[in-house]
Amino acid sequence: MLINRFMKTITKGFCLLLILSSGLLFNSQSAPQSFSIPVSKTSIVTYTISDSLLYLSAQKFKWMINLNLDSLNTILDEDILYVHSNSWIQHKQDMINDFKNGKLKLINVSITDAAIRMFGTTAIINGHGKFAGEMNGTPFDLQLGYTEVYIKRATNWYLVTRHANKMP
Repeated sequence: MLINRFMKTITKGFCLLLILSSGLLFNSQSAPQSFSIPVSKTSIVTYTISDSLLYLSAQKFKWMINLNLDSLNTILDEDILYVHSNSWIQHKQDMINDFKNGKLKLINVSITDAAIRMFGTTAIINGHGKFAGEMNGTPFDLQLGYTEVYIKRATNWYLVTRHANKMP
């Protein structure tokens, strides 16, 4: 069910990235460091776990913009701390509710760079981007740096914390 929802919105070549990042193909003990996907009879593309998690992080922002809250809900850890650049802290249900009721609205996210470091079943993503939206009806347009920490529990990757800061 989870993969069916993803596959409807994912373009060719990225379907298996999301399957892998959700842990449905491999468990943490047997997960390879990379995998190959035949994209035609004559070419093969190789992806890494890191590639798939960077893609999942970017996809998360799209889900926030498009209010795909069921998809967003699947990657948020139950104990997530989502720290905004103004020190506002949200927990999982706060995030979902604030998007539902319009308190927080993302209009555009443009990631300029993102890098990942892997530590076993923990992944840390550091990135920069431009974030535009509304908070309680007041527009914002911010250049942010952010850190996201994903952990693998059982067979799935979850966002456990995110922290953002305003860039000069």
